[in-house]
Amino acid sequence: MFYEHYETEKLAICLDPSNIDLIRDLASDRNTTRFLEINCEFDDEYISCHARRIGLISDQIAVETLVKLLISIRNDLKKEIDSIGDLKLEFTYKIDEKETVRKNADELSRFADIAMEEALDIVTVDWIYSD
Repeated sequence: MFYEHYETEKLAICLDPSNIDLIRDLASDRNTTRFLEINCEFDDEYISCHARRIGLISDQIAVETLVKLLISIRNDLKKEIDSIGDLKLEFTYKIDEKETVRKNADELSRFADIAMEEALDIVTVDWIYSD
């Protein structure tokens, strides 16, 4: 329905990596589904602010509790990524904040089927890994 409505053969959506069932469903669809994993560095400040935004913690949380919670959240994030990797999806690409611009552009170019120059323009945007 989306394809017909927007008169296109391509559609890009952002998925929560914790929704493994939806990822599995999309991967099994008759269409060619490509997945782009975007790895970002999350420092403790980012994670704690995110946890506050979604109501997981309050501003009055004890430091000791916050430290334990940050460890737990990091473990959950790693588990989500590992779960996606365990699916062994056929068309999976990955860009990583720690990788070279060239490697990220190559992955994005193959994922989106775009020219390398266009991919380089995208991966060099200074806010690409920002919230």
